[in-house]
Order: sequence, then structure tokens, then C-alpha cells
Amino acid sequence: MDPPYKETSKTAYVTDYTVGGFTDKDQLELYKLFKELDQKGCKVMLSNSDTDFVKDLYKEYKDRTNVIVGVMRAVNCDATKRKDNTEKITQNC
Repeated sequence: MDPPYKETSKTAYVTDYTVGGFTDKDQLELYKLFKELDQKGCKVMLSNSDTDFVKDLYKEYKDRTNVIVGVMRAVNCDATKRKDNTEKITQNC
């Protein structure tokens, strides 16, 4: 699963893929789907921003294979303002 990521700042508009955006309520619905698939025995993997909100949402999976990966954001038109960031990969296997 590769949803619109939870924003990491008030100026990060990574949720504006649809008119209504991808809200915290949508993140919660995605978590419920992740958990439902897990309970059915499906292998699932999700990427999202490495925020307290996301960590808290998927905290029951913290003892499973979770990885924090470094990424370079290439979304700023000024290359000197692009910065390193981290993402959270959550898996149920």
C-alpha cells in the first residue's frame, strides 16, 4: 500500500491528490483495511511518512518487520532546498 503520506509539516501538501485530501480519518480507514487483511492471513506492506501519528496508528506492528528508510525529496523546484527525510515501512510478515 502506498497511500498519500501523512503530512510532515503544515506546508507539506502531499495529501492534496483529491478534492477532499487524504485526511486523518482516511489514514484510520487505511489502517483498518491493513488490519483486516492481516487478520485474513494476507501479507501486506505499507509505506507512509515517519510521523508520530503513523507510528501510533501501526504500533501493534512494531515488533514485526518495520523499517525506517532515508529518502531524498525531489519536489522542490530549488534543488538546494531539497532535503533528506525518512519514511516508515510497515509489514505484517
